[in-house]
Amino acid sequence: MKALVATLCAVPLLLLSLQAQTATEECDMKTVIKAHFCAECDKVYEQKDLASEKEYYFCKDCEIAAAKPGDCEWCNAPLEKKVSGKNVCPACYAAPAECEACVKAYYECPECGETALEPGACPVCDDEPSPALEKITSLAVIQYVCEGCYSPTLLPGKCVSDECDHEGKDRVKACSESGTFPHVQSK
Repeated sequence: MKALVATLCAVPLLLLSLQAQTATEECDMKTVIKAHFCAECDKVYEQKDLASEKEYYFCKDCEIAAAKPGDCEWCNAPLEKKVSGKNVCPACYAAPAECEACVKAYYECPECGETALEPGACPVCDDEPSPALEKITSLAVIQYVCEGCYSPTLLPGKCVSDECDHEGKDRVKACSESGTFPHVQSK
């Protein structure tokens, strides 16, 4: 009985240890592309995913966009019909900022959600045959961070904070999802 309790207590510690190891693996930023970052939605989009001249509906009171006409889901005010500009966020129709993005591919089981860095059959599902893992692409914003005050920007340059010891020094390029699967070192 004591051995079972000791084993059950050790499992969470082992999991914490594995999470700590994974979290310390920095992203290698092996593939970086030009992308667009919507600060309103906190999402990264490739150029092909942006909306242009798309009809949508907008609540003046809540400042929320909707895809269908009707009343605002928050305040019940009538929605106004609008047309987006070119190259806007497909979710909120705000103009995204140009940025760089780190691209990582990974694979996910459509049935159980198990993830892997390599394609193949799901190692967890009991189905015969196991379902094939589906390829997913993850985009993370590349930020340029000051090593002194840690302030991030989307563009390279020098730290401009007069309160920082690193003022005038170049910012360091970093993946915003570094250490989080799949933004870890490539094999």
